[in-house]
Amino acid sequence: VDPPGVLTQVTETLRVELNECLYRHDYATAAQFQNCIMAILDATQGGVPIAVEVRSSLFNGLGSSLESMANRVRRNLPAVAARYDDLSGQMRNMAQG
Repeated sequence: VDPPGVLTQVTETLRVELNECLYRHDYATAAQFQNCIMAILDATQGGVPIAVEVRSSLFNGLGSSLESMANRVRRNLPAVAARYDDLSGQMRNMAQG
């Protein structure tokens, strides 16, 4: 079970990235961040601790989405892509335990 603040912290990080995408007018990536946030909210609905399988699936999905976003922006925004790659790795690590 995650400490209460972990998913809140992840959600806030994703919201910051979403807002940055909107600022750059990168609406496709912003939509993908919004989908990631919705996945977290859906998984945590009701305030009940999420099952280990759900948690693992959630974080692996977030990692895959972030990897996809990194690949999308890598050519024009390599520093942003590196940040997304780092976040992807963090999500995959969280999926493990």
